[in-house]
Amino acid sequence: MKKIYIAGSVAYDEIMDFPHHFKDYFHPEKLHQINVSFAVSDLAKHLGGITTNIVYALKNTVEYYGLDSRLRGNDKGGHGNDRTTIYPVAAVGRDGGELLDFFKKNKIDCTYVQKDEKLYTATGKVITDKNDNQIWGFYYGAAKLIPKLETLNTNNENLRLDSRLRGNDATPSDFWIISATHERPFATALRFVINNKLPYMFDPGMTLTWIKDALLKKGVMNAQYVIGNDYEIAMIEKRLGTTVKELVEQGVNVITTLGSKGVELVESVKLVELGVTKYKANKLFVPAVKLKKVVDPTGAGDAWRGGFVGALVAGKPLNECLVMGNVMASFAVENVGTVEYTVNVTEIKKRAKSIAK
Repeated sequence: MKKIYIAGSVAYDEIMDFPHHFKDYFHPEKLHQINVSFAVSDLAKHLGGITTNIVYALKNTVEYYGLDSRLRGNDKGGHGNDRTTIYPVAAVGRDGGELLDFFKKNKIDCTYVQKDEKLYTATGKVITDKNDNQIWGFYYGAAKLIPKLETLNTNNENLRLDSRLRGNDATPSDFWIISATHERPFATALRFVINNKLPYMFDPGMTLTWIKDALLKKGVMNAQYVIGNDYEIAMIEKRLGTTVKELVEQGVNVITTLGSKGVELVESVKLVELGVTKYKANKLFVPAVKLKKVVDPTGAGDAWRGGFVGALVAGKPLNECLVMGNVMASFAVENVGTVEYTVNVTEIKKRAKSIAK
């Protein structure tokens, strides 16, 4: 049995479209005193949050690969290792019923989703301009609650990977995604996986505005994969005074998502020569799926993570993992809302074939 944990925020999203360009409304000499108002043309309210978005893409990927025993007509677990369970590690507030119903509908295990009856559920509000630039505002609410991880069994050595084991050398039975949320639950989950030597993808993203260098470095250097868009990866390099090349040489795999251009993975390949361990870079690039129309880019990166990790835990080659990430992202951008898309086996195969090498 395989388990995937996604620690981060679940939230409600309010998505607004601004039919012009942000840059035309900022005075470059008055950025110290900004007072702008954007009249939007469209407003949509959706379920969201990074964890929700990743969970939905993961669920679709897991089902595609037939890892879930339900697809094998085996509701009780059957052969044991055939089943993959997805656990969001998050919290909702007094208004979180709709999100819990969504997880239940998609057969997602909510064992580690807390509900607070006083706070409201985290809410994100975003305005997107004609160039797909975005301005976000985010209310943490219940997302600031510290996850209750003490009930997790981490004594099974089969769950762990050696801290220096990178790439696709082994398929772990447990895998974590540590994604952006409030500082306290983020730091708690990150320290939990590091202390228990559990394999994880480190996705600091929006935490880069507050995370301290020491914790950022810890998260990066202990991760199996570090992921971000080109801006976020550049910020990590700057903050830590390093480069992707240097990180790879220390055994860290670095994934850079490039939007409509595709994705690049610099894999750290472990080599042992005369008893000395070294790491060699292996660069992989997969283009994005070509689409007739992109409706909304919000949530595409989260869908990418779900596709990649779903394929990774299925034991697929890294190139296929990258392909599946791009495929899931392509479905997400075709709709307004981050979990509004639907997939089918035929279309997944078609899109995967169009970009596979």
